[in-house]
This record gives sequence, structure tokens and C-alpha cells, in this order.
Amino acid sequence: MKFYWQVLACALISTLANVAVQAATITTYSNRTAFDLAVGPSVVETLNDFTVGTSFSGTPLDVGDLTLLVTTSEPAGFIADGSGLLNIDGTPFGSVNTQSSRDMVFTFHAPTLAFGLDVRNLNDLGVRTTVEADGQSVPIGALPDAAFFGFSSDMEFTEVRFVGGIADTWGFDNITYASVDPIPIPAALPLFISAIASIGFVGWRSTRAT
Repeated sequence: MKFYWQVLACALISTLANVAVQAATITTYSNRTAFDLAVGPSVVETLNDFTVGTSFSGTPLDVGDLTLLVTTSEPAGFIADGSGLLNIDGTPFGSVNTQSSRDMVFTFHAPTLAFGLDVRNLNDLGVRTTVEADGQSVPIGALPDAAFFGFSSDMEFTEVRFVGGIADTWGFDNITYASVDPIPIPAALPLFISAIASIGFVGWRSTRAT
């Protein structure tokens, strides 16, 4: 019987390893209407309830279901009034400067499956900032001056990071997030169940033979 437990342990380790390396399938959107239709019910954070000038540089700013953070103590991220070149829609918005060793991080208090926001001047002169969701790369290219950027995933995530490269000063507003589907069954789970069933069957036959 010890042999069967060893096989079971190997099957479990193999399953967990396969789940751990499984990459999410990510779909990106450049149109808010298409994003909203794909995601369904969602929550929108407009930043309108926050004091103009409030910083999120070096110290996270809690805005409800998520926090905003620029990963530096330098004054590179703050709530701006609804004016200026980075203005989105005439209301308060997030103003940020990303560059090498300075990222913009959105961290959710609970996992989500979709994220989007209106942006201005992000990657408008070419790809200067890249995006990651829980460490996995999210495709983003050059964007027009005023744009929407969003994506959905078939695996939950809690962090969206705009990774700085070449200096990029941009604005964001109307942060949108939602769960779009139930948590998917890991691809390796059926294999694990099959392994358990096989071991049980072999064990049953062995017991019956004795």
C-alpha cells in the first residue's frame, strides 16, 4: 500500500506544478464599449471624491476596492484637478510619471478578472510603459493621445503594474474592474482525478486478490 501512496504523492506534486506554471489567457480592449459588453457588470472608480493634490507616491492611496501607488517617494503620482493636458473628462484624475525603476501599481483588495481605464498621453509617442497582471505580461502598444486601455483574464489577479521604461507622463481616470467568469478549473485537475481513480482501482484489485 505504501507504493500507492507514493504514486498519489507524485500525482499531486505534478498537478500542483502544472497549475503553478499555467499562464492566463488575456484579451485586451482599446474600446470601452467593447470592454463593457465583454465584462458585463463592473465597478467604476472616478476619483471624484478625493482631494486634489493627494499623493500616491511612495505611500499607497486607498480608493475603495483598490489602492494606487507610484513606487517612489518622489512626487510622481497625485490626484489632479480636471484641467491641463492630461485631463480626461474635466473631473479629478490620476497624474503619474513612470520611468525606469518607477512603476504605477493598482492593487485590488480582492481578486478580479478584468481591468480598464481611460488614459491620456500613455505611450502616445511609442511604447515607453509596459503592463503586467500579477507578473504576467499584458500586451500594450502605442496609444493615441486619448485612449481606453483594458483587458480581461481567465485567471484571477490582484495587481496591475504599469512598468516604467522611458519617462512617460500620463493621466488616468474611470478605473473599471469586474469579475467576468467563474474561476476556471485548472487544466491539470482532470489528470489528477484520473490518477486518484486509477490508484484506487489498483488498490481495490490488490485487496480483493488477497
